[in-house]
Amino acid sequence: MAHKDSIHARLTPEDLLLVSELKQITGDSESVLIKKGLKSLYNALGKTHKTSGALKLAGHSVGKFSKPALTDLSSNKKYLGDYGK
Repeated sequence: MAHKDSIHARLTPEDLLLVSELKQITGDSESVLIKKGLKSLYNALGKTHKTSGALKLAGHSVGKFSKPALTDLSSNKKYLGDYGK
């Protein structure tokens, strides 16, 4: 899939007014304003909503099942006793 270097957005009259006002206040172009807006939104939401791949895949099932005493087989010597024999 080819990477797009531009986007197209349908803006409401209110959105266009915001863009116009922000251009006047900041002196930035529409492109720069969009980039700043994306970074600002990512910083506000993205960092707090990141999850690891496994946790994201497991989703709502995490914690729903009864947990046996086995939480970490990789470091539990009782379960590693015969490993490699």
